[in-house]
Amino acid sequence: MPSAILIAAALDTKAEEADFLRRELERAGCRVVMVDIGMKDPPRIKPNITREEVLRFAGLGSVKEYPKLLEGMKEGLVKLSLDLYAKGELAGILGLGGGVGTYIATAAMRALPFGLPKFMLSTVMSRDIAEFVDTSDICMMHCVVDLAGLNDLSRRLLSEAAWAIAGMANNAEPLRLTGQPKVGVSMFGYTTPCVNELKPRLNSKGFQAVAFHANGIGGSTMEEFVKQGLLDAVIDVTLHELLDSMYGGFCGNVKPNRLKEAGQRGIPLIVAPGGLDCIVLKELRSELKSRPHFKKDFRFVIRSSEEDLLTLSKLIAERLNNARGPTRFLVPLKGWSEVDSEKTGFYSRRLIELFVEELRKRLSPKIPIVEVEAHINEPFFAEALVEELEKVFSR
Repeated sequence: MPSAILIAAALDTKAEEADFLRRELERAGCRVVMVDIGMKDPPRIKPNITREEVLRFAGLGSVKEYPKLLEGMKEGLVKLSLDLYAKGELAGILGLGGGVGTYIATAAMRALPFGLPKFMLSTVMSRDIAEFVDTSDICMMHCVVDLAGLNDLSRRLLSEAAWAIAGMANNAEPLRLTGQPKVGVSMFGYTTPCVNELKPRLNSKGFQAVAFHANGIGGSTMEEFVKQGLLDAVIDVTLHELLDSMYGGFCGNVKPNRLKEAGQRGIPLIVAPGGLDCIVLKELRSELKSRPHFKKDFRFVIRSSEEDLLTLSKLIAERLNNARGPTRFLVPLKGWSEVDSEKTGFYSRRLIELFVEELRKRLSPKIPIVEVEAHINEPFFAEALVEELEKVFSR
């Protein structure tokens, strides 16, 4: 059976829209599997997979309690989607809905692997959608008119959604994993020069660099890619998210798996303290005003303290000590980010040496700490990172 686009929609409240999506997808040459995730009134069009069948995937029969029904529908759609994918019958997934529909459909999308087309047409996209997207490659479109029947405006939005995922499923370059080893590299603005120096050096040694923006969820996305087996090694040069997470900072939305997956999987892991010198906040708190700081744009950048670095040394050591693969920690002694300089007042050799001393006390003897007399963004440090990776990477 050829693979199909799964439409996840509540067919008691979104039947007209779902049927329009089906017709548009069929016009685009796609096979469609319509899945009903409605939970109130009977469906107004016939689905390919009923809500009762979805619930059976969650091991449930007739359910009356709404909280249990909602979680059952979510779990059932996740398991159904994974089942279709495992059978090679899923070309993509398209969801439409408000808060509940988005909650259910994106759960299934997050469970599916990277590269499978995932498209969510949602009326709640103007809110914080981090919990819906998380570390997945979901494409979300804001449905600016409510899904309450067809009209000239809603038809246009629905048609765009249908043809968008049809294009992804029918015409996108398929995911082809070459034999070239892929190295995950973490970066943010203040360590970008380091990564720009790293990439050509990795390429020249036969590696393929895959960069992740360490903006809170980006580092956790890299961890997820490690978990999925998509990366062969990691150069985690930007740990800034860990510091921001202590202050609820701009890049502080980290998941508990940060700095763990490479170690658990046993792949080579090279780590550096990029960005641990600076906290990034939208507002400058009164208790931080005595520290070196400046306003970058709409954000404030504040120097980390001795106490911060002691806390971080403990956290980093705890996570790295569980690593089952070869692990190295490289410390650039002349600064940890673009702003870590004497010009900004951020640079402190004393704090760097204190961090190294504390980390050495806590880190397992099997994990070398390599001190490099360079700034993190200097070419020499990039060379040191690649050199350490080559020492431990088995081809």
